[in-house]
Amino acid sequence: MAISIPTTAEIAAQNIANFEVRIGQTIPLNAKAFVRVLAAIEAGLFTSHYKFASDRILQTLALTATGDDLDRIGSNYGVTRKAAIAFVGTIDQPAVNGTTIPITVDYVADASGIRYIVNAAAVAAGGVAVVEVTATEPGANGNLSASDTLTIGTQIAGITSTTATYDATITTGVDRESDAEYRRRILQEIRTVGGGGNAVDYRTWGEAVTGVFRVFPFSGAPVSPSHKIQDPDMEESLSYWTAGNDATLTYETTGFHPSGVQHLRVAYNGTASPYAYQISLEIGRDYTIGGYATGDGTYAPTVSDGGLATLWTGSTTTGWQLWGPIAFTAQSNQLWFGSTASAAGYAQFDALELGVTDSLPGDRTVYVEVTTAIDADGIPTEAILDDVRTDLNTDPDTGVARMPLGTTDEKLFVEPIIRSEFDVEIDGLVVEASQETALKASLDTGVDEYFRSVVPFVTGIDAEIDRNDVITSVKLSQVIQDILAAYGATVDDITFELTGGSPVTRYTVDENELAKLGTITYV
Repeated sequence: MAISIPTTAEIAAQNIANFEVRIGQTIPLNAKAFVRVLAAIEAGLFTSHYKFASDRILQTLALTATGDDLDRIGSNYGVTRKAAIAFVGTIDQPAVNGTTIPITVDYVADASGIRYIVNAAAVAAGGVAVVEVTATEPGANGNLSASDTLTIGTQIAGITSTTATYDATITTGVDRESDAEYRRRILQEIRTVGGGGNAVDYRTWGEAVTGVFRVFPFSGAPVSPSHKIQDPDMEESLSYWTAGNDATLTYETTGFHPSGVQHLRVAYNGTASPYAYQISLEIGRDYTIGGYATGDGTYAPTVSDGGLATLWTGSTTTGWQLWGPIAFTAQSNQLWFGSTASAAGYAQFDALELGVTDSLPGDRTVYVEVTTAIDADGIPTEAILDDVRTDLNTDPDTGVARMPLGTTDEKLFVEPIIRSEFDVEIDGLVVEASQETALKASLDTGVDEYFRSVVPFVTGIDAEIDRNDVITSVKLSQVIQDILAAYGATVDDITFELTGGSPVTRYTVDENELAKLGTITYV
């Protein structure tokens, strides 16, 4: 039952009635006037007391509490609000070779005014000192991008400009978890039953990682290529790779790249058949492997199952070769990507895809979506996937292993969500010319919000009443019609399709799939 708070006027009238009952009607006029003033003053006080009491009642419920009160409720259930994280990255400071940028200086971003401290002294080479800095203000506001410049706070002998430019991001700044995101996790803890490393636990543990918005845990192997190969597009960190046979490993940024702006080069360094590898396989499991590779004009790229079986050998051409998918049963836990070089030479690799073709007992897959502050489409970085895997395996507070009996890390798949695009076609739009631009902008926003509201359904965790994993033409038409009505517009027909596909009336998102609007076409 809702709390009904009387109006100030109603309270004042009741106060006057109470005074009159107590002191009668024979008091002088001046006293009567005073009684009415007093009744109005007390009515104002009573109203504030009512509102305070109402607010205090709301702050006792997870559904309505905010701020510190929501934190107190969360602590009762062992759910802690995620703190803000400060941006860490590198900037390029023009300077004479050999010039040292000490840790005693700081920088101020020209656009935001946020101050950045230097983490370690940097020495200039090639006319530039690459300086690692941390924002003094935690949160997304401290993030730098390619167009950002910073001004040094102290003049240093040897620098050739007081302006530095953004170079790279090491840690993305993340805002403190909002009330809405935090409340969702608290309600999940209240409404579900975890224990024994079940799916509820996996969602709770995964979503406790800073930067993670939602996770979707399922039994079985992934439905799409596995991220057991870390950084398969070579866009994040060379540290995911280990050199074999003395190979020199580099991420190359020049030339064409099948995916992103970098690719992996495996170069000869004194020992024949150099290679790079990751521990990606489970012995006895069935896989497929594919990707892009080049030779160097003399030596060819090669892929093997830990050196026990050659899976593919390409040509020596310097052009990119699309190879695979090649099916194999793992004999080793290592995947080697190498070159046939026996002298100076190299091979290059990019856009690798390792698929799991069998699902075995104990397989668990957790799909991860990050906050929009990190990626607009919720696609996680390899670093965040690593953090989720770590927290699923080990309690970050106690260091105690979380793995249920009989399960191992090699049967755990921590995967990124995908964001599929859907195109909409609207036929016969009729709207006043003066309203057309505003209407189309509203349709872009509203339809995209509808697609993004559709999420995979996890049996055993999600309530059937909240199920929303199906896109239908009926619901899409309702969303569009509500927007049209606000502008007095009409249409003849509405259709939608997966970008590049054919029109459908119903689409159920896969367990790793979220949706967004591609384009709206008017015909």
